[in-house]
Amino acid sequence: MGLRRMRYIQLALPALLLLATMLCALPSMKAQEPTYVGGPVYGVWDAEGSPYIALETVVVPVDEILTIHAGVEVRFNEPFGLVVHGNLVVDGTEGEPVVFTSNATDKFPGDWHGITITETSHENLIEYARIEYAARGVYGVEARSVTIRHSEISNSSLRGVDLLSSSVTIEHSRLMRNNVGIVADSSEINVRWSEVVLNNDYGLALWHSGAHIESTIISENFNGIFLIGSTLGLFNSTIISENYALNLTDVSSAISLNSHFNKERVVFDDLPSTLMIEWFLDVRVQDMHSSGVPEASVRVKGTHLEEMTFFTNEEGWIETLVVKEITMTSLGEESYNPYQLSTSERGFEASEELNMTESTVVYLRLIADLVAPSAYAGQDMTVDEDTTVQFDASQSEDNDPDFFATGIFTWIFYDYGGSTEAEGLEVSKVFLTPGTYTVRLRVEDAFGNWNEDHMMVAVRDTTDPIANASVPASIQLGETATMDATSSDDNDPDFFDSGNYTWRFNDGAGRSFFTERWSIINLCTLALTQ
Repeated sequence: MGLRRMRYIQLALPALLLLATMLCALPSMKAQEPTYVGGPVYGVWDAEGSPYIALETVVVPVDEILTIHAGVEVRFNEPFGLVVHGNLVVDGTEGEPVVFTSNATDKFPGDWHGITITETSHENLIEYARIEYAARGVYGVEARSVTIRHSEISNSSLRGVDLLSSSVTIEHSRLMRNNVGIVADSSEINVRWSEVVLNNDYGLALWHSGAHIESTIISENFNGIFLIGSTLGLFNSTIISENYALNLTDVSSAISLNSHFNKERVVFDDLPSTLMIEWFLDVRVQDMHSSGVPEASVRVKGTHLEEMTFFTNEEGWIETLVVKEITMTSLGEESYNPYQLSTSERGFEASEELNMTESTVVYLRLIADLVAPSAYAGQDMTVDEDTTVQFDASQSEDNDPDFFATGIFTWIFYDYGGSTEAEGLEVSKVFLTPGTYTVRLRVEDAFGNWNEDHMMVAVRDTTDPIANASVPASIQLGETATMDATSSDDNDPDFFDSGNYTWRFNDGAGRSFFTERWSIINLCTLALTQ
């Protein structure tokens, strides 16, 4: 065994020496040197200088801009943070977000102060960022405009987003595992397409603030939403919490639109607070062929509510009616269900009764065809006289699938002094007289709904006129002679107004001359002289 082991070591030593030589020949792979920052800072931070380590509080001065590009990591020692008096632009990407984090080896919530944006700052953008282990992820103090998009704020010891007299928009972001997700005091906040989840206490807490929450999940927080003297618009969102879904106190009002939560987990700590649950209602009035009926009146009546009347648009829709389901206070609740919807058009009626417990689409169907067909006579055309012309109504449309079998198609041809009619989907006509004609198509469906269209037909004159001249047999020298062409004839009714008359005279000595009279002149007067 000992001999075999010695032979193995002796064989391995040359290979180890070769490997060591190769490693020494490789370029140095040492980690990138950090950039140490602190105090007044502005300009651009990019990935080449990353990581940026704050040895003291970093301050963006008034009227200055700090831009942080994708792939940058910013680390803060306790208790420092980033204070923005000017402007902050964070433009990470989905694959390379900008990271704000603790510089500690073992990271804990509250390791650094967070990002503070003050009243002198404006138009701040944080996009594709990860903010973690701060006391307050983003702290707005009278901040006028802050937008957070595609970002994650997590593990804050106090609040993920903390606002005082500020205005903030959060979109496509996640606030998770903070003590409280969002706190707003005397502020305005808009949250869309986001998640507020897994926070230790409330997902959202409002003090004398206004909030618009849309398409957002507020879930798995210990409490959902807490309001004091605030208003809340909640649209297309979901609240799921372990304890309270909504806690209202001190003259608060909450308006919930198209959002789901457990009503049994709503707590009122005062008498005036009101929770009103409302939903969106879309109504379509349609006929027996499922076509929308325009300008139809729809009456909506809820329990404890006065009847309201609305009118459909061109497609038969009444869209996004806000309909109350229930009003809740500390004294109890008042329901507005059920609702009665009704419509009537041309003696036909339809109605529906429903309970509004979510956003709903209702179709009121009238057992009648109330939509007029669309008539199409065809494009204007130019044809020769005395030829057969085809007219086709098959490009007309109607909602009745049997329209071409049951509809009535009437063609009216307007000519000089009157009109003629023909009936059928396809008809033909011969125009004997040149000119411009109006052709009108009237289409009518089985329920008597009708519509019209017209086209113009220009008929070319292809027939030569018949010349007939009346001249005296002889005249005396110096006598005036009158030549008359009024007995000439043509199939054009406007011939004597638009025709041309040319007279040719021969003096008997082989000489000739012409005289022309245009349009309405068809008489020629000639005096013979020596």
